[in-house]
Amino acid sequence: ESALPDIPQEIRKALPRLMERPAGRRYGIWLGIYAAIAALADPDEGRGEATALEILRYLHARWEDWTGRERISLVRGWRLAAYRRIDRGRLDSPGLSAFFRELALWLAATHPQRNDLRLSYDVNQLLRAIGHCGDLPPAQWLKEWSDVQRRQEALMHIHHGMIERLLWRSPFPDWALLHHRAQSEIPHQRTSTPVGSWRFAWRTAARQNGIHPAMWDLIARDPRLYVEVLEGLVEGGPQWLPPRVRDRIGEISKAHLQRPGLDSYLRSRILQLTEQIQTPRTKDPFEDTPDE
Repeated sequence: ESALPDIPQEIRKALPRLMERPAGRRYGIWLGIYAAIAALADPDEGRGEATALEILRYLHARWEDWTGRERISLVRGWRLAAYRRIDRGRLDSPGLSAFFRELALWLAATHPQRNDLRLSYDVNQLLRAIGHCGDLPPAQWLKEWSDVQRRQEALMHIHHGMIERLLWRSPFPDWALLHHRAQSEIPHQRTSTPVGSWRFAWRTAARQNGIHPAMWDLIARDPRLYVEVLEGLVEGGPQWLPPRVRDRIGEISKAHLQRPGLDSYLRSRILQLTEQIQTPRTKDPFEDTPDE
């Protein structure tokens, strides 16, 4: 047990030698990833973080040396390390957060997966994980979104992860800012922009009863935002919503409808969408419909 903190450091020193031969380099990459994660268990937090960063940065620095399959392994390893920080209690580590933030922006800017569909999927999942872990602050995300709209896909996955974090973990007020900014800049592409990922995250959280109380309070204060939520829930199939979610929607709808001076369009949409959610279809959506 006393020797455990030294093992990741020994692996870090051995990595260059392990990478000298083409054969087996993917195993060397994964060994480095596991060593970085293990380093986070070091009682000396400063030493553990420094070792983990050395390994992660070394693997990143050699990006151009890796083959396509090795890059996929590395991207998957980065994603694992991003999430395992939560288990190790290192989610707020400044050094690791900076590494993953810089990594996300590098991936969005260089788009290394442009011609590789297999790598593209894993990069998008990594970006979502980085957003989920809160490594990219909302203000910086907004700047990047404005500057590089041509790379919408990468930033969409970052945004999706950020919304998941906000829905499940904490009541950040930046959530409303992210939504309104994305909606006002690109209002006509709901399925491929941050608004689309935002709606999907809401549907997923609602089905799992995972919405933070502060997020319910937010849509209770903003009728336009509330209509967006209702539309997203109806799109995803209201028959799958838990009774607890239906009851809360009924309460919020009633409160909004009692607002003096509520816009007539919003009033009609709240009534229509609430009725669809409260009285969903009983028929199985996957059941075959017989020919007439």
